[in-house]
Amino acid sequence: MTFIGLAVCLAIFLAVERLITPLYDFGSSLDASIPLIPWSYVIYVSFFPFVVVLSAYTARECFKKFMLAAGLSFIGAMVCFFLFPETLPRPDLSVIENDFLRQRFTHMWTVDLPCNGFPSLHVVVTCLACHIMANARCRGIAWTFGVLVIISTLTVKQHTLADVAGGVVLAGMACLLAEKILSSPRVFAQPDVLIE
Repeated sequence: MTFIGLAVCLAIFLAVERLITPLYDFGSSLDASIPLIPWSYVIYVSFFPFVVVLSAYTARECFKKFMLAAGLSFIGAMVCFFLFPETLPRPDLSVIENDFLRQRFTHMWTVDLPCNGFPSLHVVVTCLACHIMANARCRGIAWTFGVLVIISTLTVKQHTLADVAGGVVLAGMACLLAEKILSSPRVFAQPDVLIE
């Protein structure tokens, strides 16, 4: 279920990218000081199996909350992509010496255009997965890896610090809203059944 959800959202995300004309550059001098670290691509793409694995070992109620919060976040992010269409200058790929990594970056940047960055959905889903789905025994490990994924969004030059901050804020808002919706006594209530 998680894999299907991620795949559908990714397909919509990539389709929306083609409809948007990038306008804003949210990059700062701090972003410019963060180097491109090619090997961090491995951490960046491990985000997908990371979320799938966490979802496989989470309780049903936590999974329901995660899916609702992720859905709310996705809607919020789509609105932001249209309101704040970001452009993201990318470095010259010739600086990447490793052929395999250079090919991976070329493919990633061909498929994933330098827009739809604010807020970072990578950051949103990572935060939600770590906060909601990681149980007490693995929460420390999950958050450690989650922070590495978030950092990798900067070191592969897919996102800016503003994108990361926006992702954290959106994840927090979606999580609170999901909790409120799920705790409402009217939500998911079973209709009364008349027995004659």
